[in-house]
Amino acid sequence: MIDNHCDCPCHHNMGVCPQGGFCCPGRIPESVPNNRFGSPNICQPTIPTPRYNSPTSSLPLRELNALQACIEEINDTLRTIGNPRNPDDPEQQQRQRQLQQHFRALRFSLVKVIVDCHDEEIEILGILEDAGANFIKLNTLGEKKLVLFNRICLLKHENIDTETFEHQQELINIDICLRREITLHFGEIVGRSPELINIFFGIPLYLFLLPIIGCKIRVKTDGEEIITGILCEVDENQFRLELKDEDEQEPEQENVVDPCAEEDGVRTINFDEVCFISIDS
Repeated sequence: MIDNHCDCPCHHNMGVCPQGGFCCPGRIPESVPNNRFGSPNICQPTIPTPRYNSPTSSLPLRELNALQACIEEINDTLRTIGNPRNPDDPEQQQRQRQLQQHFRALRFSLVKVIVDCHDEEIEILGILEDAGANFIKLNTLGEKKLVLFNRICLLKHENIDTETFEHQQELINIDICLRREITLHFGEIVGRSPELINIFFGIPLYLFLLPIIGCKIRVKTDGEEIITGILCEVDENQFRLELKDEDEQEPEQENVVDPCAEEDGVRTINFDEVCFISIDS
């Protein structure tokens, strides 16, 4: 006769519980090791089973990577625009640099820019020629317009046939001699060229304006009509214009004096007041 009762040593009354029955933990003596949660059955060895991750998208891997890169770039741009602007904050400077690189990827594209000018919005249509550390330069049929980042409400490229814009390695095909000079004398060579400064570091608007001191410019400020004058002085926070009539002739070269030396007819404009600056091409 087959004994169908459990002979588990943990039972006080052996021969009573059915074979394969569950040993109640409350009835297991302390002298009996309990490493099977009271079960007399031995667990089967684990069979290695390959595991496959469920795909996160129906897109092919290449398209998915491109989409994720695009989303990350857009998020960086939104963080740059949305965060408060503090020029002394290193993280803010890095975000400004990212925004500049994004705009530079749109160079030579036809863009529409909506500029915030106090109580009105001004639409500018032109070719995006370049972007500095805190401004963009547009070509608008015969003149250049300079718009600070913090005045841009909307920038939309109008190249319908262009789907994506990629950053270009601008110095990849430069002359071997220039490449050697940049490598061995980086600070000296780059410091001489505003274009190289802009590529490597980003040039702010006030430095961009320094070479055109003495030239006529037009400035649109908050709540005012366009101001025309001769740029005579620039610093980091403001610049000065010599206001003069259109019919007034330029003085002879030998009699030229610093136009900013006299306060009469000179206007000081803070960069925070500027909607955009126009320069003849």
